[in-house]
Amino acid sequence: MPGNWQKRQVPECLPTQLFKISSPPILLTVKARRDGTTVVLGKDGHTLYDQSGYGRKTADGLSLSPEEALYLVLKKKITVEGESFESLITDFSSLPGFMRRFLVYRDMRERGGYVILPGPPQDFRVFRRGGERPPGTGRTNYLIRVLSERDLITFRELAGGEVESATHMRKQFVLAAVDDEDELTYYDVKTESLKETGAAPDIPPR
Repeated sequence: MPGNWQKRQVPECLPTQLFKISSPPILLTVKARRDGTTVVLGKDGHTLYDQSGYGRKTADGLSLSPEEALYLVLKKKITVEGESFESLITDFSSLPGFMRRFLVYRDMRERGGYVILPGPPQDFRVFRRGGERPPGTGRTNYLIRVLSERDLITFRELAGGEVESATHMRKQFVLAAVDDEDELTYYDVKTESLKETGAAPDIPPR
């Protein structure tokens, strides 16, 4: 089962020092609080889901993953009680692979036109904006797995599991590789099945 890897360079790098660039002020900031590694909002947080597909709605409000919460704090759309951007990124950085996932999450959100939701079995599920459905519902366009450029993987490992599963679901599987300078490269990973052509022809000995 040969594979086809398509490499797409991200036009803009995402160095971590850019995180401290201040964002333009906004008119409304929603208050939130920590609940372990989750950040929760009251029902006033439903607007973030309805308009842009952030978080997961609950009966009492909205639940945000660490990546979503840190991005919204960066953009000054929420404030977390007793926390700052610096304290949150320090705490969340202790989670395995968090900074790589946050870089990819931030990049996808900055590109616009997409709603990106954290969730297994991949790191992210990506939906296109628009249409009559609520954000983050309907058909997933991409499944994204995030890894370091130093991670060792084999195509056989991917093709026999995640890529095959994504293909059966008619979704595109993407690897997001993060290098030591926090630059991102995306790889479209596809598989192709070879058609049987019958028995091999007899080749006379020389």
